[in-house]
Amino acid sequence: MGSYLIRRDDGISDGIAGQVFDSYDAAYAVVESYYADICCSDDREYYRIEVLSEELPGSPQLTPPP
Repeated sequence: MGSYLIRRDDGISDGIAGQVFDSYDAAYAVVESYYADICCSDDREYYRIEVLSEELPGSPQLTPPP
């Protein structure tokens, strides 16, 4: 399971940008609800979802040496 960050394209942090989620679907739901309330406006912010970390199934868990 990975971590997903919502980021604004202009780099500004707001009530949506900067949130971190455990699933892509949860992050997508937040962005989708934002865009659902806006119709045909050039004044809207643009968001993207970035992967912060991703664990692949079957990958070994690395631990630091003692």
